[in-house]
Order: sequence, then C-alpha cells, then structure tokens
Amino acid sequence: MLSRARVHWLWPKMPSAGRWGQALILPSVVAAVVVGFPGGARADGIFEAFTGSVESNYSFFTNKTTDASGHTTKTEVNAYTNRFTLNVNYNLFPNLNLNAGGTFEDAIADPVNDTAIRKTEARRGSSYAFLTLRDPVYTASLGYDMRENILRTSGQAGTTLSQENFIASLDWRPEGFPWTKFAYTRTNTQDGDRSVLDTEKDYAFLKSEYRYKGLDAYYAGTYINTLDNVRNFETQEFSNEGRVAFSTTLFNGRTSITTDNRLNVTTIDTTTSGQGQIGFPVFPITGLFALDDTPVDGALGANPALIDGNLTASAGVNIGRPALGGDTRQRNVGLDFVAAQDVNSLLVWVDRDLPFEIASSYSWDVYTSTDNLNWTFSRTIPSAPFGPFLTRFEITFPTVKTRYIKVVTRPLSPAVIIPPGFANPDQIFITEIQALLNKPAQDVKGRTTRTFQNYMLDVKQRLLDIPSLYYGFNGYYMELSPNGQQQYNISNGLFFNHSFNPILSGSGNVAVEFGAQGNDQRVALLYYASLLANPLKTLSSNLVFSGNNQTVGDLTSRSNSVILYNTAQLYKGIDANLNLGFVLTSDEQYGGGTVDRRSAYVNVGTTVTPHPTMALTLYYLGKLTHASGNPIGLADITENRVDLSASWTPIRSIFLSASVNVASETGQQNRVQQSYGVNWTPFPDGQLQFSFYYNDSYYPDRSRLIQPTLRWYLTQRRRSYLDVSYTNSDAEAAGLRTETSIISSTLKIFF
Repeated sequence: MLSRARVHWLWPKMPSAGRWGQALILPSVVAAVVVGFPGGARADGIFEAFTGSVESNYSFFTNKTTDASGHTTKTEVNAYTNRFTLNVNYNLFPNLNLNAGGTFEDAIADPVNDTAIRKTEARRGSSYAFLTLRDPVYTASLGYDMRENILRTSGQAGTTLSQENFIASLDWRPEGFPWTKFAYTRTNTQDGDRSVLDTEKDYAFLKSEYRYKGLDAYYAGTYINTLDNVRNFETQEFSNEGRVAFSTTLFNGRTSITTDNRLNVTTIDTTTSGQGQIGFPVFPITGLFALDDTPVDGALGANPALIDGNLTASAGVNIGRPALGGDTRQRNVGLDFVAAQDVNSLLVWVDRDLPFEIASSYSWDVYTSTDNLNWTFSRTIPSAPFGPFLTRFEITFPTVKTRYIKVVTRPLSPAVIIPPGFANPDQIFITEIQALLNKPAQDVKGRTTRTFQNYMLDVKQRLLDIPSLYYGFNGYYMELSPNGQQQYNISNGLFFNHSFNPILSGSGNVAVEFGAQGNDQRVALLYYASLLANPLKTLSSNLVFSGNNQTVGDLTSRSNSVILYNTAQLYKGIDANLNLGFVLTSDEQYGGGTVDRRSAYVNVGTTVTPHPTMALTLYYLGKLTHASGNPIGLADITENRVDLSASWTPIRSIFLSASVNVASETGQQNRVQQSYGVNWTPFPDGQLQFSFYYNDSYYPDRSRLIQPTLRWYLTQRRRSYLDVSYTNSDAEAAGLRTETSIISSTLKIFF
C-alpha cells in the first residue's frame, strides 16, 4: 500500500496561483520521461501522438422569476469558462501502449449589481496515465488518475474535493483454458482539510471462467475494504460467487436440457465507533424497463443489461433530451427480486459525468408492485444526489418490502439550459441499476453473512412433429439467508403449434405450476390459445385467449382475457391496427372479501406516410373498467387517451414536428401534453453554419426554448470553430414563471 506521502509526491501540492497547470503535470512528466526513455530517439513520432484542445467561453446570463403574487426577481451574471486538454496515445513498443492526458477547467460566475449572489469560481483538474501491455494471450495494465474540484465563493472559505485512483489489471485468455481476469484499485477521496470527507477504499476482483461447448462455469471473488476516517468506521466485504450452466440437446434434437446454478456468499465485517450507513446489496434476478406514461399499470419488459455489472456500457435506456419529434414518454426502470425484499436505496448509473444543472433537473418517482402489472406509488425524489466522481444518482427512500420496484423519470427537458462544454445532451444513457438496504453502522457492527442460492432446470421434449407438440418442464429454486426466505416453482406443460393451411395457424399451451413463496404454498393453472389468420400479405388477425388461476396461501386469484389483434396496410404508406380486448379478474383479499374487475378496451392506431418527407401518427385507447366487491364497493372507471404526432422535412435543412397527447380518467384531472418544434440549418455543409432551434412543450408545465446559433469552422477539416449563440427560455411550473436569456460565444481550437 502506498503511503500518503508517496501519493502526494505523485500529485504535488502547489500554491493556488500555480494550479492552472496542475492538471497537466502528470501527462507532461510522463511524456518527458518517454522521450528520454532508452530508444526514445527512435520514437520521434511521440510528438505526433499528442492531441488536445483549448476552449474559451463567455456568456451573459439573465434570469427573471415571477411568482404567483407577481413578485419578480432578476439576476444577471457574467460567466467565463476556460478549458485546456492535452492527451498522448503512443505505442512505445509494438506491444506496449502509453495513454496519458489531463484537463484543466476554470469557470467564473460574476453577478452584475446583485449583492445577494456572490462571485464564484470553480476549478476542475484531472489527469491520468496508463501503460498497457498487449499480447495475444494476455493484457496487463498499470495506471493512475486524479481528479480535483475547487469551489471558491467571494467572502467565504473555499472548498476542495479530490479523488485519486491507483489501478492494476490483468486479463489472461489462453486458448483451451479458463479465462481469468484480475483487477485492483486503490481509491482515496477527501476534501481539502479532511474534515468532512476522508475515505480510503481498496477493491480487488478475480474472475475465472471456463466455456466448453454447452458448459459455462465461473468463479468470481470480490474484496472491498472501506475506511471512513471522518465517521470513524471500517467495513470489509468479501463476496464469493460460483455459477455452473449447462445446455445440450439429445436424441437428434428432440430433447433439450438447460440448467443454471448460482451461489453467492457475501460477508461484511464492520468495525465502528462512530456514525455511518452500511449499504447491503439486494440481489435482483431481472432488470426491467418500459416506456410508459401511465406508470401505475402495465408490465415492464426484461432488460438484462441493467444488472450485468457493467457500469459504463449503455443498457439502451436514454434519458437525454429527445430530438424534435422524439419519444418523450417516461422511462420506467426497475428490478425483480423474485421474492419480496427490504430496499431503501437505488443507484442509477449513467455513462458519463453530468453537470449540476442537468443532474439536478431529474425527478424520480418510486413505485412498488407484487405482480409487475399493478404498481403502487411510494414517493417522489425531486432531485437525487449525483456523484461526486461516481456517475450515479443515489435515490433513497423509507424502507419498503417488495418483489418489484421501479423508478420513473422523464428524459431531459428542453427547458434545461445546457452548460458550455457539455456535448451531446441528447445522449445520456443509463448503464446499471443497483438496489441496497442501508442500515446504521451501529446496528450491523460485527460480521454479517448473506447467502443467495439460485437453481434452475428446464427440459423440453418434442412429442410430435406434425402437429408440433412438446412437453416442457421447468424447475426453479431460490433461497436467501440469514432470513431463510425460500421460493420454488415447478411447472409441467404441453405446448402446441400447427399451420392448418397457408392462411390459418394456431398455437396453445396449458401448464400446471406448484411451488412456494415464503411460507405460502402456490398452485396455478395457466392456459393460452391463439388463432392467427393471414388472408393477405397486408392483413393479419390474431385472436388470443389466456388465463391464470392461482392460489397462494389461502387466497385465490383468477384472470381471463380475450384479445383480438388486427394489423393492415390499407395502402402503400398507410398502416393501421385495431385491437379489441376483454379482461376478467377476481382477487380474494387479506381479511376477507373479493374484488372483481371487468375491463373492456379498444385500441386503434394508424401511421400515414403520404410522402417520404412526412409522417402522421394517430393512436387512441379507450378503456372501461367496472370493479365491485369488498372492500372497494362499486366503481366504474373510464379511461381515454389520444396521441397525435406529425413530422415534416420539406427540404433537407428544415425539420418540423408537432405532437399532442390527451388523457382522461374518471376522478382525475385531464392531462394534456403538447410539443411543437422546428430545426432549421440552411447550409449544413459549409464552413459557416447557421442553425435555428425552437421548441414549445407542455408536460404539463409549459416550457419554450428559442436558440439561434452561428458557427464558423476555422479550417477545412471542420474541427476548430468560433461559435456565437443566443438562448431564450421561458418556463412555467407551479405558479412560478422563469425567463432565461443567454448570449454566449465559444472559441475552441483543436491541435
């Protein structure tokens, strides 16, 4: 372990006036060493491996807020931002690569004639250096990175927050042998005088995996030691996980067998004499996601990438600012634990760092569910903490016990002012969602061990070829300790599929399931039948009948539905669908009584493309629900929803869009969402470019954004540029009107 004296030598403490170049010391020193390295004379291309940029921005910011009483507050601020970046990426030898760099940014906000707001200066510095040795069999890497944020406010003491990481990794992939990966990171995080934040964290990870034909087996071990010198507690976490999966076919493919077995044992040792929270991971089985503006009902689909452990790779969930005519529906991101678990914190990771103006604009609604169909609202987190240094939102709430949990948020609003230097605000991707149960350190002092076991066996046996008939068996077992919670399910079913003629085909299945959820026994009968007709290539109809009758403990629930799906291409460029459905449910309640529901709905939609440059979409959903029984009594609920959208590109440089959504429900206020926009770029291929962006939205609060921009590319390569823009934003929410104007100029030079 490196001593702090050693750490500070790597990142010299310089006087304040010298911090302008502090972020670039490490890459500059590394480059100098490389040039002087034996054989460096042969590496005369090292200087060609240097890249970087210089950016300077000036903005004049005006903000006026008017409350419901008519009282107005006006703020004017001059803002200056300078950013310098230097990088070097060079192969010292054929197999040895150097990648080093650094960034320094200085941002000053100076209010105009406003004594209530103080002048602030934010300085951010970062540097990194990695040496990577690559071979066909192995890859080894050593590296260091450091980030430091300094905030100074006139008349107040400044604050400093820094983090440094020492990183080592080895990836060994011999042909025909297990693949092995080892990684180690030492992280030190502290504020300037270490009075508020001072933590040391050691992280070690080892994974060895072997794959051969249908066999996939791995072991993964994790060690995390966290020392908090301010709150005076230390935790050591040991996690050992093993998994064996096997898949094969027998008897010329008539029989298929798949099994997946996983065991995880996590031990946490806590030593404390102070305060603090310890976060215990809650293991999900499935990551869930849906685009849905009615989060109280509707199932979420599986998204395995949300729980794959990769915190940097996109899971395909974009919460960035939608383009004109883009999808503005709410993002529903959740987890399935299979059995009900205690949870009080969710970590939502994204693929990059977000400035405060953007991170603080997201609001998060927490929902829980027992069946992934009907959701119960828990609470709203208006602005979840983000970072620092960790690219994640930390959403905390009172402890809930649930099988399914989700958070719902809207994509980035057009009304949010994008700070200078933040590129691609339309691309902010969620990478991972993690669940935790936070407990006070005093309550978990000592050793705590949690064990998670999961076993699955799936067997399919084809009985007949024509018609296609096969038998399916699925067995699942899950156990959590120390609470001893268990769940298992065994399913036996017959599955049928047959084409009667070129027009008609049918499919169906019936399955009997039995198992246990905690202390409750479960027995269920599931059935499904479908008749599909394709009389024309452009016309199809599918009649589906399905049902689920189950008893869990002493309670019985029944669900039966009949749905007719119709799709048609009426003419070239005109597509339509018509869906009709009827659903019956009956659920016995704890404490006595039964609730019966009858729902009928119609869903019709059409997409019209009269010309390749124009698209029109109409969608309507009407639903009538009658509920009766104890304890709700009688209730009739009518829901209607209409979606209209249109987009038009009359010429290459102009894009127009408009959308309207109207939703109504018995007993609730009507909801209207509208969005209108235009994007005009008259000469997109020239070195001198002008663009005009306009968007007017009601979600349901109104926001309007007008932004003309003039950009001059200084070279034929169209990289370095001078940019001048004007932004005018007008937003109304909760009786408060906010008007914002920004005049901004940016000079960015790449080298």
